[in-house]
Amino acid sequence: MTDRLASVPDLDAVPPRGVFHTDRYTAPAFLELERARVFGRTWIVIGRESDVPHPGDRLPVEELGESLFVVRGDDRHVRTFRNTCRHRGTRLVARACSARHITCPYHGWSYALDGRLLGVPKLSGFDALPKPELGLLPVRTECWAGFVWITFDPQAPPLVEYLGELAERLPPYRLEEMRPLLRRSWTLPCNWKSVLDQATESYHLPMVHGASIARVIDTLSTFHGLYPHHLQTIPIADYGWRAWLDRSSTPADLAVTPEQLRLFHKYVIFPNTLINVMPYHLTVFRVFPLTPDTCRFHYEFHLRRRPGLIGRLRGWATLLASLYILREDFGVLLPFQSGLHAAADRRIWLHREERPLEYFHAVVDDYLDRAPPPA
Repeated sequence: MTDRLASVPDLDAVPPRGVFHTDRYTAPAFLELERARVFGRTWIVIGRESDVPHPGDRLPVEELGESLFVVRGDDRHVRTFRNTCRHRGTRLVARACSARHITCPYHGWSYALDGRLLGVPKLSGFDALPKPELGLLPVRTECWAGFVWITFDPQAPPLVEYLGELAERLPPYRLEEMRPLLRRSWTLPCNWKSVLDQATESYHLPMVHGASIARVIDTLSTFHGLYPHHLQTIPIADYGWRAWLDRSSTPADLAVTPEQLRLFHKYVIFPNTLINVMPYHLTVFRVFPLTPDTCRFHYEFHLRRRPGLIGRLRGWATLLASLYILREDFGVLLPFQSGLHAAADRRIWLHREERPLEYFHAVVDDYLDRAPPPA
């Protein structure tokens, strides 16, 4: 990488471009670069540790053209392997399940939970089969804050180093205690970056969310560049009894600051994860490219384990509001993507309330080792 942004502490230090080109949302060649140089170099969230709570539990993951599965071993460690038998490549895990061994459904080769090849039916029929070399193919995996992360880059730094300041800001929330209240996935008719763009800019609020969230957000967010990630803090719904509700929804022993208790914190974890963090709930967006014009969007809403009556009621109310806002957002993603293809002028002009997009897209360009187009 060129590290053009590595020392940039905030949004104001990123020179405004003012202009994007539509190619970054529509060109197949641009997406191929992103697959190799963005998704191929970074740490990516693929699930929660609670998805595989017990030894033998496993979860298939099909993203980025890769077939993988996550499994918890007898030693309680969580590992990720390529979802392929070392015999003739048959998929090993088709659905979430649990068993003491991993067995190929085609010819019965079996593997330990740590990936070692254990059994080969009719072994004598092979000429000098090198069993110790035929274990499952691992993918680098680490767990942090209750999330399971992978990277395809053997040279990538350790996860905590990659997270940088996020690794200091998020632990007080004890996100590993969060449990899903709802999980949904959609295939959306837009470029993967469009989902994150829309979730981080406020310019569209009056038009798209005039009847919902725009009523309780009357100020711009505060931006914090945490290269390659970023954070936006937003005052929201600051009604009179909000302080009482916050205290009633939050565990007494949770060591959060008054700002963490009151403000809405939106973290974009580069490249494709966004989390809305409050002491009493967690919203997770994960978006993966399929084609330049389509993506898979995973939505999760979590409550803290044993949230109490007030916390649970508040969680359900917030979840319903979140789903309503998502529905409003979905309604403009297709017109946006189709309009990009219709554009004779390939330039996209940016408003100052869309400046967070400039930071995110500048980081994308940094990973692509390409200079931004001239404004």
